[in-house]
Amino acid sequence: MDMNEYAELLARVEKEMPLEAEKQLQRGGNVLKRMAQDVAPKDTGKLAKSFKTEMKGWSAENLECHIYSKAKHYHLIERGHVMKTRKGRIVGYKAGTFFFKKTCDKFGLTVAPGLANRFFKKMKRKLNG
Repeated sequence: MDMNEYAELLARVEKEMPLEAEKQLQRGGNVLKRMAQDVAPKDTGKLAKSFKTEMKGWSAENLECHIYSKAKHYHLIERGHVMKTRKGRIVGYKAGTFFFKKTCDKFGLTVAPGLANRFFKKMKRKLNG
């Protein structure tokens, strides 16, 4: 199950039970945030502690969980950057680590199916009374 399939499953449920779907979306966002904090390079200052989650949207149709980093140097570590001397001469390139992208892929393959199965078992128990 990839991220898109997980989102489609949540979309189906949020039409009938919007509060439960919002809680599940928040739970999934927090799991992804913790995974990103665990794999963030530790020698880069406070990058691992800078990840935040934010829920956006007013209704079930446009509800989103944004995960972002407040660190100013996050984009340099994630995507790479040119190394320059103080005078501006380019001396090399530092390749990006792409740790967040890899974490999102891992989340979609390993964690999201487990979260979805646990959520649907919970909903089944709730509906059956």
